Amino acid sequence: MILYKYTGREGMKKIICGASLLVRPLNEFNDPFESVPAISDEALRLLAEETFETASAQQWLSAHPDFVGEELTIPRLQARLREPTFRHELADKLARRTRATQTLLQIAVYFQDHFSTRTGLVCLTKNPNSILMWSHYAEEHRGFLFSLDTSLWEHDGFTPVAYSNTRVSYAGRSAAAELMPIFMTKSLAWKYEEECRSLCKVDSWKVVGDSKQDFLSLEPQQIGWICAGAGP
Repeated sequence: MILYKYTGREGMKKIICGASLLVRPLNEFNDPFESVPAISDEALRLLAEETFETASAQQWLSAHPDFVGEELTIPRLQARLREPTFRHELADKLARRTRATQTLLQIAVYFQDHFSTRTGLVCLTKNPNSILMWSHYAEEHRGFLFSLDTSLWEHDGFTPVAYSNTRVSYAGRSAAAELMPIFMTKSLAWKYEEECRSLCKVDSWKVVGDSKQDFLSLEPQQIGWICAGAGP
């Protein structure tokens, strides 16, 4: 499949000199609703259980006996959390509190951050003739457009993005069948991009300034042609 990449001068250098495409974490895209699902009560309970493993959550629970229902030191709390009934009841209570006191966007930020630790996206497009993308992604028409043959990659390939004004529901399971539609669905407002994206596992992010990056390797024969923008 032939897809296209709009990019600025730094991206052009990475493609030509570094033979690579930028991979970005889910929580660093320009759309704050990127990969933000509709979160079910069951998902909230499972997310609450995950937080019990963190030191900050254990400190908060130990300091709020009115919420837990009893006074517990952190070692005693850790022991109690290994009891399935106590753990599940506390998770249900925390999920109800979270639903009542936080916005869905705040809840979803945890979802984004959780999956961004080891997951990133490479984004291309089917549209090589978009004035808007020249403006948004190619330094206001001063950047570059690359034609790329994605069939030569030895990974799972690129999936066309689905556009919808209804968020995909997340029930708290990490099965690919449930997660992939969340990562591959965007608002109808972005339909003009005709995006195709590939989900990439990342061992460790490279910190560059305020952002995190990784790179997907390119073979020289994958580059079909390059078009330079109209600006100086």
